Amino acid sequence: MDTDLNLTHTLPIFDVGKENGSGIKELGCLVELVDELLIYNLQNVRNIEEARAAKLWEKKKLQKLEYRWEFPREVLEGLEPHSNLKNLSIENYMGEYYPLWLLVSKTVGDPCASFQPMNLVELKLSRCMNLKHLLTLGQYPNLKFLEIRVLTSVRCIGNEFYGNNSNGDEKNQPITLFLVLESIPSVEGGVSFLQQLQVSYCDEIRKIGEGLLISSTCLRDVDRSLCPKLMSTSFNDGSQSLVSLRLKWCDELREIEGGLSADTSLETLEIECSRMISIPSLDGFSSLVELKLINCLGLTSLPKGSSTCTSLGCLSIRNCTSLESISEDVGQLHSLEELFIYRCQNLKKSPKESLGCLTRLKSLLVEFPGLSSIHHLHSSLKELHLHA
Repeated sequence: MDTDLNLTHTLPIFDVGKENGSGIKELGCLVELVDELLIYNLQNVRNIEEARAAKLWEKKKLQKLEYRWEFPREVLEGLEPHSNLKNLSIENYMGEYYPLWLLVSKTVGDPCASFQPMNLVELKLSRCMNLKHLLTLGQYPNLKFLEIRVLTSVRCIGNEFYGNNSNGDEKNQPITLFLVLESIPSVEGGVSFLQQLQVSYCDEIRKIGEGLLISSTCLRDVDRSLCPKLMSTSFNDGSQSLVSLRLKWCDELREIEGGLSADTSLETLEIECSRMISIPSLDGFSSLVELKLINCLGLTSLPKGSSTCTSLGCLSIRNCTSLESISEDVGQLHSLEELFIYRCQNLKKSPKESLGCLTRLKSLLVEFPGLSSIHHLHSSLKELHLHA
C-alpha cells in the first residue's frame, strides 16, 4: 500500500479483512484521506488497540465516516475520528455503551477533550440494539440532521438527551437546543426550530406528552407509527404551523390527550389501527384537506364538527367495524371530491340522501349493509363503486 503521506487519497470503502495487508491498521499511514470513508466488517477488528492503529483522529480532511458491523465486537472506542468530521454514521453496533470520545459529559468545546462535535452536521445511529439511552445531543451547535433507527433497548428520552442537567436556580433558565435541527425521529422536550417529528418502531413507548410541541414554532409534519404499546399522545397547544398528523399502527392508542387545537394549519389527519373510541372535535378545522380513519375498530362515530371542514377534499373511512352512524351533515362538505366508506359492518345510519349535495364529488366508493340504491348523484361524479 502507498505510504507517501504527502499524497491526497480518496478511499470511499474499506473492507476490513483478517489476512495480512487487509487489516484496519492499513489505514494508519493514510493521513491525507479526504471526503468520505465507509469501514465495514468491523467485526474483523480484534481489539481496541488494533482499531487505534487506523489513526482516524489524524485524518483531518475526512468529512464523513460510516462504521458498520455484521456482528458485535467492542472496538468502537479505538475508532475516534478527527474533530473536523461533519457526518458520522454508526450501523449494527452491538455494544451496550457509547465510546468515551462520543459522550458529551465534558463541556462542548473543552480544549482538554479529544473528539469535539463542534463541526458535526449529520449523525445516524441505526440498529444499535443494545444501547440503552441516547447521546447528549441537544447542544451540538451545528447538527442539522439526526436519524435514530431501531434502538430497541432505549426505554425513555429525558433531559440528558439535551444536556440540560443543571441544578439549583440554573435549571429554570431557558437554554437553546438544536439550533439548526430540522428533522428528528423521536424526542420529548422543547425544540424551537423543529419542522419534522417522526416517532416509529418504538416498541416500549407508552405515552408521548406535549412538551415538544409547546415550543415548536416551525413544526409541520408529525408521524407516530408502529409504536404497539403507545396508549396516549398529546397535541394540545401544539404548533400553529402543523400541517400533517399521522398516527398509524399504534395498536393500543386510546386517546389524543387534550384534543386537537383548531389554531393549527392542519391539512392532513390520518389515524390507522388504534383503539380510540372517539376522535377529538374537528370544529373549526377549515384548512383540513384529507381525513383518513382506517382500522379504528373501536370508533363509533365520526369526529364532531366534521361538517365545518370546508376545505375537505378526501374523506376515507375503512374497516371501522364499530362505526354506527354517518350523519347527513356530510352533504355540507362542498369541497369533497373523494368519499370512501366501506367495511363498516355495523353502520346503521348512512348519508344516502345528502350525497347529491356534493357538487364536486368525483370518486365515490360506499359499502352499506342493506344498500339498495342511491339517487340524485351530481354530474361531477366520474367513478362510482357500490357494495351492499
